[in-house]
Amino acid sequence: MTSGTIGKWLVKEGESVKKGAPLAEIETDKVTAEIESPAEGVLLKILVTEGVSADVGAPIAVIGKPGESYDLAGVKPPAAPVSVSAAAPVTQKTTQAVSGGRPHRISPRAKKLAASKGFDYAGLVGSGPGGRIMEKDIVKALQNVQPGLPAGKAVQGVVVQGDTVLPLKGMRKTIAERMKASLDTMAPANHRMDVDMSEIIALRKKLNALYESASIKISIVDLLVKITARTLVDFPIVNSSLASEGIILHKAVNMGIAVAVEGGLVVPVLRDAHTKSLPEIAAASRDLIDRARKGGLSSEDMSGGTFTITNLGMYDVDSFIAIINPPEAAILAIGAIRERVVVENSAMVIRPIVSLSLSFDHRIIDGAPAADFLKALKMRLQNPLLVL
Repeated sequence: MTSGTIGKWLVKEGESVKKGAPLAEIETDKVTAEIESPAEGVLLKILVTEGVSADVGAPIAVIGKPGESYDLAGVKPPAAPVSVSAAAPVTQKTTQAVSGGRPHRISPRAKKLAASKGFDYAGLVGSGPGGRIMEKDIVKALQNVQPGLPAGKAVQGVVVQGDTVLPLKGMRKTIAERMKASLDTMAPANHRMDVDMSEIIALRKKLNALYESASIKISIVDLLVKITARTLVDFPIVNSSLASEGIILHKAVNMGIAVAVEGGLVVPVLRDAHTKSLPEIAAASRDLIDRARKGGLSSEDMSGGTFTITNLGMYDVDSFIAIINPPEAAILAIGAIRERVVVENSAMVIRPIVSLSLSFDHRIIDGAPAADFLKALKMRLQNPLLVL
């Protein structure tokens, strides 16, 4: 994160504020988070208004004693939103809203700008809390409307000659940048291995029967998180990252769990997964996934990961190669569990098989250690009592 946008001020100029009390809502690339007041006093001056972005570390307001004087001579004002005059003139309006839906809430400044340009914002989903349309959203939408084009249906974007153009911004822009950076800066390699999940499925059934009275449910992914975390402890090179000073072998296993959300992907982090019990992992992962889908994650929830698991089995995907989430050194992709015919002791039997795919940064991890990790993980998944 290098900048943030003021989504909403929770305190007005002239009002008192206590240290640690919510001061404003900050919109980042993936979350909207509250920033707390660093001091007690009166909000004397707001320097960055709603809908305007500022760099990390830049002053956004002045807090002091009532009537206290202050000097803003050394304060650099934040960059204003893109000038509307630079946008192409609008000669046609998008007149249809999302079918059966209603326009999202819109800020007064955004509404005024839309009216001055004759722009119908119905169907436009804003970047503010709850989809609120901000001034910057109208500015970006205006830049995508070209003169002389027919009106059309706007569904979370602007219609251009019958095609819907979704602005590359916010979460989508960050994902694009990070995934491209991953491929540009790393040396990605991949190992795949099939694993018999018979013991894991049987163990899960027994555990859920034992935990039923406590209303605890253990998922296959919970067991994978537990066993993978314990295996990473024995293979620290896989639980590492590359920094300017060298390869950092992380002591803790902070497991990222990829979660698909509307408009993109987030990776909340389950901290110290290697020390948690299965019920603790189940409760923590449920909480993270639930808050991820409701947009309730904080920046802290999505930082500090050392290894990531991504599961597409529920989407009927047999196997896939995942892109490493920098600065982590590896990511484990989990496919669907399928019943397959396999040969055991010269006889054909049916077993539930899952395909595991380990993507790793070859600058840090060589092929043999990566294979050793995957082999150890397979052995433990097929004999889970060795870990549990």
